[in-house]
Amino acid sequence: MKDGGSLHGGPQAVDRREEISAKIAELEETIGAGSRDDRLNSFVSRINTKIKDKAVALDLERKESPIRLDPRGLTVVADTSRGPVRLADMGGGENWLGYHVATLHSMHEWFSEQRNPVPRLLILDQPSQVYFPEDAPDGTALAGPDRTALLNLYKTIQTTIESLDGGFQVIVMEHADLDDEPFRSSVEAGWRRSNGQALVPQDWITEEIDNDWQFRDLFMLRSMPPPSSSAHPTAGHGPSGPGADQPSLAVVAQPSAGYWAPW
Repeated sequence: MKDGGSLHGGPQAVDRREEISAKIAELEETIGAGSRDDRLNSFVSRINTKIKDKAVALDLERKESPIRLDPRGLTVVADTSRGPVRLADMGGGENWLGYHVATLHSMHEWFSEQRNPVPRLLILDQPSQVYFPEDAPDGTALAGPDRTALLNLYKTIQTTIESLDGGFQVIVMEHADLDDEPFRSSVEAGWRRSNGQALVPQDWITEEIDNDWQFRDLFMLRSMPPPSSSAHPTAGHGPSGPGADQPSLAVVAQPSAGYWAPW
């Protein structure tokens, strides 16, 4: 290999790691730790406002208290009159689910608004699971307050998607099937045992499968950005045909029999 060349005859990459590290250290010293902490606190404060608004919309426990994200503890805290209450001590599964959704959507709103290089994609795994008992048989339908709460969750997700005008996509793996909006109009495809369709096509399966791990009914949902949006073009042929805006919401299902991921 010639000097300054590579195995393929092209220019050789120059190792500038030490130079760049020294420059980063210099800039950090110039900015100062205090300034960095002030910026972080300022940004988190803005995110906290969003979390609080979603906690109220979702009717979560401690919604009347100031709510804040603890980025070092990786949790959410409610500052009550009796002191701080961390997420682990705030109610049960429905409340934990709500604060996860509120926090993740609030962070994505902030990243999108600030044009930060964070992928504009969030995947949620069966949010309805907190409303189904572990021994619920297949085909069990939600009713009453649980159905209302789940529908409210999807409305909150939809509100975030619409507020970002197609710049944010949510994929939800789901088992529940709702006839209400915005769930119903977002259905992209329904994969069921009864119609012989599934996430994994039957002709891909070459070995016998344990029935305990067959998939339940599968729903793929999408929520299109507003018609005026100039969001990314879709790679496929959605309900609006070739060239439609990229879907912002999609939903799939859980394996049956005894699989319940704890929050």
